[in-house]
Amino acid sequence: MAAAAAAVMVIGTVVNFVGQYNTARAQKDAANKQADLIEKQAATQEEQFRRKGKALQSRQQAYLGASGVMVEGTPMLVMQDTAEQLEKDALYIREQGQDAADLARKQGDTAYWSGMLNSFGTLLTSGAQIYQALGPKPQQYGGTTPPAGSSSYPSINLGGGYAGT
Repeated sequence: MAAAAAAVMVIGTVVNFVGQYNTARAQKDAANKQADLIEKQAATQEEQFRRKGKALQSRQQAYLGASGVMVEGTPMLVMQDTAEQLEKDALYIREQGQDAADLARKQGDTAYWSGMLNSFGTLLTSGAQIYQALGPKPQQYGGTTPPAGSSSYPSINLGGGYAGT
């Protein structure tokens, strides 16, 4: 009967381990997909920002051309500053997207390893329980007094030697 119970415990342990492993893997995969989506969204936002920036620069050039101002000196510096600021902002959008994607991947890795540690903890705990169920049993005397002829505590001779039994 104990062997049958142990077999059921082993099967339950394996099923539990596989379930925890699959959950950990699924969490990591979901986090990686989320990270990919974040990167795509950031790339789209960066591209849209760059298009708007080019439109702004075109309007600046058209305005300066229509006003008859020569595109040199201060107007040229303004246009260069605009181009530099637009590039900084576009790179910031990219960097923020990459940071968010990296965070999502790290969270997925953390969930994966947490699940793996939990699954191995389950294996160890169940292994100990199976060992207790099937392993050697400690002798039980059935009461508070040991059987006749044995002592639960060694006798100590306070005179300096061991009295023994």
